[in-house]
Amino acid sequence: MTRTPQEWKALKEMLKRLRDARGPAVQAAVDAHQRHQAERRKIRAALAAGPATVPELAAASGVPARTALWHVTAMRKYGELVEDTQAGDYFRYRLVDQGGRG
Repeated sequence: MTRTPQEWKALKEMLKRLRDARGPAVQAAVDAHQRHQAERRKIRAALAAGPATVPELAAASGVPARTALWHVTAMRKYGELVEDTQAGDYFRYRLVDQGGRG
């Protein structure tokens, strides 16, 4: 179906209103994603030195312990790291080898 110039203009105006309305939410999501990626890089860098517990990762990376636990949980779920040894009440976590072996 071919649209008339007036229909195209109305669609463009509607999309502009939608972008204006949703812009802040989209930007907030982009900012959160970038913050999460930066935190994950810090945690990976801390794990590059060897296995560590969540409190050790939080201290080494500067990421709050609650946030570090959230990232460790997600990274475990998606196979980026595995439990290593236990240190008291905490497990030590280590990065999975690039070849996919733990």
